[in-house]
Amino acid sequence: MYANGVNRSDMRLQRSHEGGSRALHFGNYFGPGMEYGRQFDNLGSMSKTELLDEFAGPYAAAGGTKLLKSHLFARHLPWLKQTFPAARFLLVHRPDHACLAWWEAAGGFSISYPDYSWYKSSANMAKQIAADNANIAAFATQHQRQLTRRRSMKPILNELGLHYSHSEVQCVSELEFERQWGLGNQPVADVLAACHAMAGLARTCVI
Repeated sequence: MYANGVNRSDMRLQRSHEGGSRALHFGNYFGPGMEYGRQFDNLGSMSKTELLDEFAGPYAAAGGTKLLKSHLFARHLPWLKQTFPAARFLLVHRPDHACLAWWEAAGGFSISYPDYSWYKSSANMAKQIAADNANIAAFATQHQRQLTRRRSMKPILNELGLHYSHSEVQCVSELEFERQWGLGNQPVADVLAACHAMAGLARTCVI
């Protein structure tokens, strides 16, 4: 989000879920029960034009790099790659039990954003987490990439063609959202350190 060239016009205070003094989710998430992507449990039935229109919906401004987020993308990765060959896919993988424990600790079905009602029960959530993680791992293997825990965001950003800059980080940290729920109101060096530390929370790779 702090990288140069990222389109942040999907950021709204109502599109966030705070945990303690920090936002745990921010920006638009696509999926059933949400503003956009309500058909994404059947995403493969949508045309490329329909998807492009849906992807554009949450953004108040055109241009820039859009960070499209959905918990349901994992089950459609090969199809998405075939349909959007120029897109880059950032895969994020944590053990099944760690994903479920984090979700429960964050509030489970009481999380205000995104909407998790599609999952219906904790047992089904656990089942869907396992299926999504298996799909993520299989997609990485298919493309001969290894999911790896990183020490900083730099290699991830490099693969995505993005980078941090002092001026951009300063600008973003002054946004209303960041001042209220993010990493705002801190020195730029502290914001960058927090961003890089996030790379160690999960195994990742870019395809």
